[in-house]
Amino acid sequence: MSLSVLSPCSEEEVRRLIMQSPTKSCALDPIPTFLVKEMIDVLLPYVTAMINTSLREGGTTTVITQAACRRHPTAQEARTGRKKKN
Repeated sequence: MSLSVLSPCSEEEVRRLIMQSPTKSCALDPIPTFLVKEMIDVLLPYVTAMINTSLREGGTTTVITQAACRRHPTAQEARTGRKKKN
């Protein structure tokens, strides 16, 4: 399936999806979800344009494709409360 068959999103579709989303955030969010929802009328044209550009071009900028990774303790570290020496 090619991305060219995807239709652009309307502002109303984007608004509905944002407002129905859980109000959760993570360290990589440039703006907390509650604030996006609170400022939806101002942000909606820009968010919709970003989504439609991504659909049209088949990707996003590297700025919005980052992930937060952290090391989880091993079972022994969790049990003893000490980190493993390298």
